[in-house]
Amino acid sequence: MSLNELRDAVHETARAKGWWDGREGEEVTVNGAGIGVWALDQRSFAELLMLVVSECAEALEDWRNGYEVDKPRWQVTSRTPDAPTANLEAHGDRMRLRTASETREVSLNNADDRELLRGHGWYTKPIGIPSELADIIIRVLDISGAYGVDIEDAVRTKMEFNETREVRHGGKRS
Repeated sequence: MSLNELRDAVHETARAKGWWDGREGEEVTVNGAGIGVWALDQRSFAELLMLVVSECAEALEDWRNGYEVDKPRWQVTSRTPDAPTANLEAHGDRMRLRTASETREVSLNNADDRELLRGHGWYTKPIGIPSELADIIIRVLDISGAYGVDIEDAVRTKMEFNETREVRHGGKRS
């Protein structure tokens, strides 16, 4: 999947989940001239950028709390109080699933095991630094989709430019 295809998939999911309801499709004018149509609801571009920053802040908070950058964590909850058809015992990222007919070890890092848990009424939400980094990318791709940015070309162009820069350009500290 190309970066622009991923951008489109991310934006379509956000739209399907209701995050872009509102002014979409209305004409956008700047200084009285029509320049296109709104891709946004009532949120401003500045607000959208701050949502990216909020995901950065969540990653920073996890790091400050001592969580490892490359280790996903999971939040496991029942969908409703009476939904689970099995009991869970947690042991780090591994869990013991007890149903009426079996007891089975499951790992939250295994997609098939997470699907098995969902089938028994448990909701597994990825949390932690890897998830927050993914949220940052997802928000940037969603904004790119809303505004029709060719993010693939923008990244490629910026990378090409960065290759021409001097080491630690601008005399800034790392």
